[in-house]
Amino acid sequence: MNQTLKIIADIFGEPKAAFRVLKNQPNWGRVCLIIALVSIGIAWAVLPFSKQIAYPKMLESGLDVARTEQTRTITEIGVFAGILLSPFLLFIKWLIFAGLLYFGAQLLGSTDTLKFKPTFTVVVHAELILVFSKLINTALLLCFKAVDNVKNATDLQMIPGLHLLFGDHIFGVLFFPLLSQITPFFIWYLILLSLGIAVVADLKTRKAAWLVVCVWLVNISIRIAIAAL
Repeated sequence: MNQTLKIIADIFGEPKAAFRVLKNQPNWGRVCLIIALVSIGIAWAVLPFSKQIAYPKMLESGLDVARTEQTRTITEIGVFAGILLSPFLLFIKWLIFAGLLYFGAQLLGSTDTLKFKPTFTVVVHAELILVFSKLINTALLLCFKAVDNVKNATDLQMIPGLHLLFGDHIFGVLFFPLLSQITPFFIWYLILLSLGIAVVADLKTRKAAWLVVCVWLVNISIRIAIAAL
């Protein structure tokens, strides 16, 4: 456990040193458990705000009071199930992301010794930055926002994202899922992930950075396409 805590500290302070250790000792189980528990806690803390967004939409749908309450109950059950399943969905995301990075690194000339497990371990540990960002965002939300003041998903984001530059402009509305993710913490995450892939795959940092950005763009494009359906 002490080594896990040291690696977590090094991820924030000396990432290259942490990734060199993870290259030879690709252990991700404990960090995965920590991220899962923290993610569930964050989702639970934000739950009242999420309900506040969903309920007015039900009233606007034109359902009568009885149907609205029934729909509200079903929605709440679905939300609870989603919170419990979120670690599993996160794990699937990591597998896909790591798989794309692994095969991409092979195409870019990585050494033959590159294995999938170190790549997956880098992806899991880089997620710590995003979890840290969500913790800060949740703390700011709980401190400075009242539940009644939350009207939409944008109100839940306390850390400034690139979407703020566009306001209600059609470009900002269409690409909100993409632009809202681009925060100072997310840029930190991309840099950290690039460093990790460069270390475990023996690639130049610039090549690794291009690979990480391309894979992320593929991922976000799929999410935007699904949201548009």
